[in-house]
Amino acid sequence: MMAQQKASDRQLQKKAAKSDEKRRKIENSSELVIQDTHSTPAEVVSEKELPKGWEERKSKKSGKVYYVNENLGKTQWERPTAAQGQAERFLQKLREDENERVKRRREKEVEQRRIEEEQREAEEERNRPFWAKKQFNIKT
Repeated sequence: MMAQQKASDRQLQKKAAKSDEKRRKIENSSELVIQDTHSTPAEVVSEKELPKGWEERKSKKSGKVYYVNENLGKTQWERPTAAQGQAERFLQKLREDENERVKRRREKEVEQRRIEEEQREAEEERNRPFWAKKQFNIKT
């Protein structure tokens, strides 16, 4: 029984040592691994790299560095982070999806109004007196 306990303790110590080693490697790494539920596989971005779509430029007036993302139509003084880049892409996708839903809804509304107008015209035609209907073309 005592031998089993010692073996179990040694296994736990080995697992703890491996876990500590992994944690230290991650802390000392100069790369960030970022993954959200909407991006697969994980995106690896070095701390020196800018997120996708971002450019570094220098202000002609002040000489200060600023950052531009022309896809998003955005500029900022602070260096964008990888997480910010992913969040902005996610938000842009949400906006595009919402715009598409609005477009489809408007198209349905236009179609519904067209159908209602046709039905109204058909009803008016049925309710017109016979002498007012277009079928009698009397020429004088």
